[in-house]
Amino acid sequence: MLEEGKLRTVRVALASLSLGLSFCANFSFAFVDGIVMLIFLVSAVPRVENRAKLAAAGLLPGALVALLICGAGQRTSCILALSR
Repeated sequence: MLEEGKLRTVRVALASLSLGLSFCANFSFAFVDGIVMLIFLVSAVPRVENRAKLAAAGLLPGALVALLICGAGQRTSCILALSR
């Protein structure tokens, strides 16, 4: 079983992933997603030793999901616009 600090980091990473998918579903969710992520991070910071790892777990999964899912359409539209 994972120790408490690592378990909180995993929970924050899963929350980040879920919030990234929520953001991709509707861009107007961005404000609520940001507030929820901030709540997750603030609640986990006092109980985790490695805060840099916690910050990376809170930001990277959601950012990667948003970049891969939402960014794919942006790249395609930019390529189409440049090819005209």
